[in-house]
Amino acid sequence: MACNRLGLPTTRQKVIDATGRLSRQSLQHILQVTVRVEQRWKIETYHKILKCGCRAGQSKLRTAERIVNLLAMFCILGWRISRITMLNRCTRHLRPTLAFTPLEVELLNQLVPNVREAKSHSSSLNGSLTRLACLGGYLNRAGDSPPGNTVIWRGLSRLTDIEIGYLLSAQHLRSRQEEAARRPIRRSKLRTTRTLTPSPARSFMLSTSLAKRLDQS
Repeated sequence: MACNRLGLPTTRQKVIDATGRLSRQSLQHILQVTVRVEQRWKIETYHKILKCGCRAGQSKLRTAERIVNLLAMFCILGWRISRITMLNRCTRHLRPTLAFTPLEVELLNQLVPNVREAKSHSSSLNGSLTRLACLGGYLNRAGDSPPGNTVIWRGLSRLTDIEIGYLLSAQHLRSRQEEAARRPIRRSKLRTTRTLTPSPARSFMLSTSLAKRLDQS
C-alpha cells in the first residue's frame, strides 16, 4: 500500500517487468540466468546446512586455528548432507554403499525395516536414504515430496550416535568373550595342580577319614 501511494512499483510489477525483459532476450541468455539462479540456490542451501544443521554459529572456540579446523570439518559434513539429498532426487537403482558404509546400511535396515518403497528400490540407495530420512522425522507418505536437508541431517546425526553405540557394545562384548574363553583354562590348571599336589590340611583330613572307616569295619 505504501508503494502504491508513493508511486513506486510493487513486487508483482517488478516480477512482471523482469519476465518481460527476459522474454525479449535470447533463449540462451534465459537458460544461462536459470542455471545461475539454480547454482545460487544450492549455495544458499549449503549455507543453511552449515548454520542450522551443523550449528557453526554456536561454537565457543576463541582461537582462529580451532575455528578454521571446525569449519573445515563442518564443510565436509555439509557437503555430504547436500550430496546425499540430491542423489535421492536424481538417481535410481544405485548401490547404497555409494553413500553409506556396509555397517550403516545394515543398521538402517534393522532400525527402519518397513519402508514404503518399490521392491526394486528396497535394497538400493534410495531405500537407504528414505530410511535415513525416517530416522530424522520424515513421514514417507504417498503424497510427500522427497526428503529435504533438514530430515537428512537429523537422521544422519541419529545414525552416527547409534553407530558409535553399536561399535562400543560390540567391543565390550568381544572383550567379555575373550575373558570367558580364558577362564576355563585357568580353572583347569588350578584343578590339576590341586589334585597333583594336595595341601597338608587336605591330606590330613583324608587320612583321618580313612582311619575312621577302617575302625568301623
